[in-house]
Amino acid sequence: MKITAMIFAVVACVALFGCRPPSDKVPKADQSVVRAESSASNVTTNDRAAAQQKLSAQLSELDAKMADLKARAQSAGAQAKTEWETRRPQLEAQRDAAAKKLEELKEASKEAWDQTRTRTEAAFSEVEKGFKEAWARLKE
Repeated sequence: MKITAMIFAVVACVALFGCRPPSDKVPKADQSVVRAESSASNVTTNDRAAAQQKLSAQLSELDAKMADLKARAQSAGAQAKTEWETRRPQLEAQRDAAAKKLEELKEASKEAWDQTRTRTEAAFSEVEKGFKEAWARLKE
């Protein structure tokens, strides 16, 4: 008997509260589209800002690595210094190209942003690869 009463109470609660929409207002089709568009543009703006900040931080790290490599090459032997002086202009050119790509990314339109981001990240990868190679040769 108690079980039947509990089941009846649960069914009554579900019928009273569960079948009614949370509000009597039905959203118009235009309203939901506007909300979706505005949230999508916010995500894009946030993504752009985050990517730019990440790449700016990466550029700062590259500058620090270049200073570190320069200092280590100066304290290393003659062969390492020669190797560094040979490799340095190429690394500096790659770093400058990456910085230029970052500036292009900051100024890119919404339509061109994805392509510009891909090219910018590729430029940063090339610089990072160059630093790793220079570091490996300096250790030898």
